[in-house]
Order: sequence, then structure tokens, then C-alpha cells
Amino acid sequence: MLLAIIAAAATLYLRVVTITLTYAILWPFGDVPADEAEKTLYVETGQSVSYATVPLMGRGKLLTNTSGWYVYRCTASDDIAPAGAATKLPAAGELLSIPLGDGSTLELYNYNGTHGAAVRVSGAYLYAWAAKIIQTAGGVYVWHPVVPDAALRDFIAARAGGGPAYLFVPSLDYVVFDGSKYMLYYDYFDGTSWIYKTYYYLWGAVAFAGLTADTPYSVNAFERHMLPDGTLAYVYWPVLAYFYDPSVTASFVTYLRVEAG
Repeated sequence: MLLAIIAAAATLYLRVVTITLTYAILWPFGDVPADEAEKTLYVETGQSVSYATVPLMGRGKLLTNTSGWYVYRCTASDDIAPAGAATKLPAAGELLSIPLGDGSTLELYNYNGTHGAAVRVSGAYLYAWAAKIIQTAGGVYVWHPVVPDAALRDFIAARAGGGPAYLFVPSLDYVVFDGSKYMLYYDYFDGTSWIYKTYYYLWGAVAFAGLTADTPYSVNAFERHMLPDGTLAYVYWPVLAYFYDPSVTASFVTYLRVEAG
């Protein structure tokens, strides 16, 4: 049982605007304050604690003060979409296409100037995030994952046509660690309608690396691509994390701290 979490969800805009080097999107699930990059948990004696999140997408460093935290870096071998960024904003209704190393493609769509979608096309399958498009202080446009509204859902469904689409949603109720496996839920478009939070991708606990207290852990899930027209594009794969303690014998406070770069 999670007894308390320090932080109220903050607006995504404030958090993203600090990313001037474009190496990472910090805490894309919005579960820490905008002016911090640290998740704090209070753990009470006699309780089992399980908590899961996505602390960053891209490249960064993680640091904790206790054992119990575990991390996994997603790659193109995972059935998931990365987020993206570029030094050029396509016109409304247009997209940038970024070829990925496994033969799939990341499409960064500009829906209306402020919102869009990051869609990974892999054969007949689409993996997507709805996105808010934000220009950072470094002049880079970031497609930051957001909870989709009806218009963005319709836009992604239209891109899918009659084929399947998997829409990932940056909300804490879409991510779970149950003691043996990490589950990332998604909304599924079957060619006709959306099916909400019925299916999930999972990773076994064995895939995750344990963090050592007071020892920085670097993770690189960041790619840089030069497009044919000279546009620099960036790809940010999700980094998954969870905290788990099946039997707490003494109360303590633990945190996961994240920095970009």
C-alpha cells in the first residue's frame, strides 16, 4: 500500500520548457512537480509497497537513496512508440518522417500547431502517443505525450485507417507493477472504435536492472537523426521504473531523482 506521494501533477508545459538540450523528456507521466525531478515515497512498517512510473524518455541519470528501485530502457524491439522532437515544425496537417534502425518509422504529426501525434509505423501496426507540441528554450519542437482528447483520438484513428492502432496514455492508472511483471496499458483501435485500457504490454521483473543507493545510473534511450532536408530530429524511447518492497520491516522515505543528459 502506498501511504503518501509528495507531488501534485503539474502542467506539462512548465516541465518540458526546461529541456533545452533535447536529451530527455523528464517524468512524462506528470507525477512530480514541475520545478522538481524527484519522486518521493513514504513507506510504513508492515506494508507491501508497489509503485510504477515512466521517469523519463530519452537520455538521463537516475539516483535513489535506497534499494527497491528498478529500471528498464525500451528499444525498437519493444512494441511501443517513442516520443520525438525536431528543429522544424511542419505545417498544420503535415508530418516529419524519421526512419528508425529496425526498419520502422516515427511520424511526428502537427495536428493544429499546438498538438499532434507521435506515431511509430511498423508494418501494418501503429503505436502512438497523442502529443502537445512545445518549443523549448533551445528552439526545438518537442512532441510531449499527453492524455488524448476526442479530436486527437479521431486524428490517430484516421491515420490508422482500417488497421490496428495502439495508443499509449501518459496517466498513472495505465501503468502497474504487480510484484512480478510491469504492465503498460494502452487503448486499442480495432479499425472501427477505441477499446479503452483493456490490453497491455508487459515486461517481466527479470528484465529490469536494480538501482544501487547513492550511485548514479545512466540510461541512454535517445537517438539523433539528420533528415534529408537538414532538419535535426530526436527520438526518445521510454524508460520504465518501479519500486517494490513486498514486506517492509522498518518505516523509511525513498526517492527516485532524475536528471537529463
